[in-house]
Amino acid sequence: MKSIEPTFFNLVRGHGLIAMLAPLLISTSTTYMITNEIYILNFFLACIVGFSLHISMNVYNDIYDTKQGSDTLESSKNLFSGGSAYLITYPNLEQKMFFIARTGIILAFFGILGLLFVSDSELWPIFIFIFITATFLSKYYTASPIKFAYRGLGEIVVWFGFGPLAVLLGAAAQG
Repeated sequence: MKSIEPTFFNLVRGHGLIAMLAPLLISTSTTYMITNEIYILNFFLACIVGFSLHISMNVYNDIYDTKQGSDTLESSKNLFSGGSAYLITYPNLEQKMFFIARTGIILAFFGILGLLFVSDSELWPIFIFIFITATFLSKYYTASPIKFAYRGLGEIVVWFGFGPLAVLLGAAAQG
C-alpha cells in the first residue's frame, strides 16, 4: 500500500516558518516604537519576501541534500533537524519541489518590487541587496558549487539569513 504524498505544508516545512515571522515582527515592532508609525502594506510585502525565500531555502535544501546523499530515511526522523527525505520516498516530487522553490524566488522578487514601489528611493539599494543576498543563500546553502552547509558555514548562513538580513528587511520595509 502506497502512502499518501506529503502536502504543500509538509514539502515547505511549514512548521518552521515561524523562524521568519519572529525577526519580521521584532524589527517591525521596534521600528514602530521608535517612529510611532506602522505601514501594514509594507509589512505584508516584507512577509511575502521573507516567507517566499524561506520556503525556497527549505525546498532547495531538501532537493540538494537528497541529490548529494545527505538525506536518508534515518535523517528525516527528527522534525527540526535533518532533511525530510520526501524525495527518497517520492522521487516523482522532484519537479514539483523545483517549481515550489523557483516560485518562491519569483514571489519574493514581486514582493521586492512592491517594496520598491511603496518605499523611498534611498531604501532601494537595501531591498535589492536583501533580495540578491537571500536568493543566493537560499539556493547555495546546499547546492553546488558552493554548498555552504557542507563547508562548516551552514549555521552562519542560517544565522545571517534569519537574523540580520530578516531584521533589516522588516525595519527597511517600515522606512
